[in-house]
Amino acid sequence: MTAPLDFDKLEPGFSFTPVQLSITRAMLRAYDRALGRSRRGSSLAVPPALLAVLTRRSYLSRHSMPPGGVLLHQGLSWERIAWAGEEITGQAVVLDRSEDHGRRAVTLRSVLRTARGELLATATVKIGWPERA
Repeated sequence: MTAPLDFDKLEPGFSFTPVQLSITRAMLRAYDRALGRSRRGSSLAVPPALLAVLTRRSYLSRHSMPPGGVLLHQGLSWERIAWAGEEITGQAVVLDRSEDHGRRAVTLRSVLRTARGELLATATVKIGWPERA
């Protein structure tokens, strides 16, 4: 079991350890099965929604969400199609941390790049933290 993200350690500018990701054909088939659909032809294009899921791995590969944590906002942008077999690096950084009247939140940016450094996708999320015990 992984330790939950620690609000007090997530200072703005903190960078998570980069994560290496590989999108395989088996992963695409499993994704399609989970959605109850079949892939047309032999397309190896990675669905944008699957890339969105992978952006979370850039900050949750070694941690878990805090118990009671809530996703308050999510913004996504896709720069180009990703293909099965591409090696991808995910990197997350803390943009902001706030605490207002007991309400705590952290804003993160996750970036997915190819092994050649080409930008694939960017996600910005704001996570609400549970109240302090």
